[in-house]
This record gives sequence, structure tokens and C-alpha cells, in this order.
Amino acid sequence: MNDMLIPILIFAFALIYYKTNQQETCWYRRYMLPALFIILAFLYFANIIACILLFIASILVYYSSKGYGRKVLEEKETKEDKKSEEKKKNETGVN
Repeated sequence: MNDMLIPILIFAFALIYYKTNQQETCWYRRYMLPALFIILAFLYFANIIACILLFIASILVYYSSKGYGRKVLEEKETKEDKKSEEKKKNETGVN
């Protein structure tokens, strides 16, 4: 079972990541892959170099994921709201 733990973990995170990609308003998607790397680092706790590399990988993945944070989604929604308001104003002004 120990040799199946890592593939099961990776599959579970990939499944969750897939499900969150289907949702447009998912704000926690950005944290999924870094969390996987951190959990894997704890599994390799005996190997310090592997732990350090996995922690660095989690940081790199976190900062490379743009557009998934809650703040970015809120900004996106406000921009869309402003566009829809302007569109309504233009439609009512034309008639």
C-alpha cells in the first residue's frame, strides 16, 4: 500500500483540480497543486533535499498561477458588472 500512496494522492489532487477547473468562480484552485507538493514533501521527510525541492516547487507553482485568487475573481466580476452596466446604458440611450 505504501508504494500506491503517492499515485493515489496525485490522482486525488488531479481529480479535485479538474473539478475546480470546471467552476468559473473557484478561488481556491490556485492552492491545489502547491498543497500537493507540500504533502509530498512530508512524505519524503527523511530526504532533506527532496523536501527542499518540493517546497521550492510549491512556491514556484503558487506564484506562477495567475488569475485564480479570490481578489482577481472579484476584480474580474466588477469589470464584468461595469461592462454590463455600460451596455445597458448604451442600449437605453439608443432607443
